[in-house]
Amino acid sequence: YLFTPSLSLRTIWEYEDYSKTHYGNILLAYEYTPGTVLYLGYSSNLRDELGRLVNDSYSLYFKISYLFRQ
Repeated sequence: YLFTPSLSLRTIWEYEDYSKTHYGNILLAYEYTPGTVLYLGYSSNLRDELGRLVNDSYSLYFKISYLFRQ
């Protein structure tokens, strides 16, 4: 979803039938200036056990991407 031209939110949800695992990702991106972007993300792996989703692992991360110009 694009809130403004510089602020966006992306989600990805995947399901793997073989291992009955759900993979979810959320990424918030803010473009401060062209080439400089701040990211805040969350990833989660959920396993299906007898009809209940159990959290296998999760991570929260922050990233800065900066364009150096000469």
